[in-house]
Amino acid sequence: MASIFYHSGWKAPLLHVNSDGSWRDLPLSRTDRRFWFSGALPVPCRFVFTDGAGHWDNPSSQCTSVTGRNYSLSEPGSYAAFKGDLLRIREDCKPVLLITDLDGTLLEERNPVAEAATLRFTRYWLQTHYFSGSRLVYSTGRSLEEFLTIKLPLLEPDLLLTCVGSDAYTMDAEGIYEAREDYIQLLSSEPWDTAQVSGALDEHFPWLIKPDARLDFRFKTWRMAQVKDLADHETELKAFLRQPDSMPPFKVHISGQGELRYLDFTPVCGGKRAGVRFSKRFFDFGDLETVIAGDSGNDLSMLRGPERAVIPANRQEDVDAWFHKKPRENKYISEQCYADAIVEALHRLVD
Repeated sequence: MASIFYHSGWKAPLLHVNSDGSWRDLPLSRTDRRFWFSGALPVPCRFVFTDGAGHWDNPSSQCTSVTGRNYSLSEPGSYAAFKGDLLRIREDCKPVLLITDLDGTLLEERNPVAEAATLRFTRYWLQTHYFSGSRLVYSTGRSLEEFLTIKLPLLEPDLLLTCVGSDAYTMDAEGIYEAREDYIQLLSSEPWDTAQVSGALDEHFPWLIKPDARLDFRFKTWRMAQVKDLADHETELKAFLRQPDSMPPFKVHISGQGELRYLDFTPVCGGKRAGVRFSKRFFDFGDLETVIAGDSGNDLSMLRGPERAVIPANRQEDVDAWFHKKPRENKYISEQCYADAIVEALHRLVD
């Protein structure tokens, strides 16, 4: 027999199986992971998935386990069916907590090289870590609404951290991302008022650019700046971040390349580092069981911790400069770009 895990938005998918010359339907059971179902198959066999109402899920052109228009299995074991592909699951992998940035690290939309790397990561994670007790955390500068616009076939994360650590979400049984109130309480441990900080920035630094997008979030406000303006006013900005007797202290996370920089202003206890602390405690993983991946300035607070970490070859200049200031224990710069660097790091640091 073989075990099968199937990813589907159907409410009650079925296996349509042929192992002895005739076709029959076998049930699948819902797992504790949203969108995943499990079942058992006789081997050898041919099979497809159906919703029982005339709709079929056949293998895609990338799938290697195919007989005609059907999936094909010849050996027992555990398998995952995801987006038209059938993957053999390894059963000897150590659990790991992976916390990865999205844009520039795990993905880069409308970049064929990056998109291919994202797909390779997805397959690798399913085969080695997804069913082994590991946990996948996305830590992004995007808002929840921006995250949901991503068209690439990403796995649903076990935890989603958005807006440079401003919010944390887990998915409920209906597939809806719900804000974690315990994360909000964590960041509420220090004084913070987004409207107050946002107003002070506009008053003191008129050279900051207000983008045509939402600026203010629960624990973050952000601006853009020309590189020359930022250099001319760097001392003034740093002094302002340290000063405030009249308002709570806060910090800035600077990222970007070219002529513009993105400045994310957060509580001192906030930023992406807050998401790392929360994730380790929430999933009960230690420093050396955790792998961080990031490429830009707003990832530096994650990379500075004691956890293992990888920086992809397509890193931004400020991350490269930070890394080479002194030796960085348990961290390295990969020669691979985008998600290929993450796969390499999991081989190198965990396997």
